[in-house]
Amino acid sequence: EDSDGEEVRLCRKCHLPLGDFAYAKRHQKRDCLLHGECMAQLVLQERRQEEEVRKSKETEVKQSRREEYDIGWKVETIPSNIEAAAKLACEVVPQGLC
Repeated sequence: EDSDGEEVRLCRKCHLPLGDFAYAKRHQKRDCLLHGECMAQLVLQERRQEEEVRKSKETEVKQSRREEYDIGWKVETIPSNIEAAAKLACEVVPQGLC
């Protein structure tokens, strides 16, 4: 209720009074009214959550495929060039910058 005694509808997200226009959103089996900006923020939040779930599922599938088909680099499989350098009579270059 406002100071005049009129019933005022409030936005479900920011709890500020709604104007002449509002967006309806079903939440927990009830209709909620929201400002346009609040509705946009809610939709964006939902889409980001959906995208995060999609990416995590995609990452799991990729990882399982990598393990199943033995795809990707492993440190153990990288050949050492020290033996080749020794055969070519090259000097061994020190590791690192110094």
